[in-house]
Amino acid sequence: MRFSYSKAERCDLASEVYTAVYGGSETFTGALGRDLAYLLGAIVTPGGRCEWRSPNRAIVRVLAHEFPHDHAVWFFIAYTGRG
Repeated sequence: MRFSYSKAERCDLASEVYTAVYGGSETFTGALGRDLAYLLGAIVTPGGRCEWRSPNRAIVRVLAHEFPHDHAVWFFIAYTGRG
């Protein structure tokens, strides 16, 4: 997994994630939609990352189903364990 992505790569990744989450859920209601917005913002922002207390989230379950553990999307997600 790389640790630096160009603007074009981040935009391509955001599009890929958006498509995968919609395909894996067919809805953006509730926490899934909020988490997707947070994640997409982190992806397109240089240096951005999401911080969630736990991987026990609907979006993480969808992403785990859609992407392997070494996919670039996981670089933009961190678990704090706090809270």
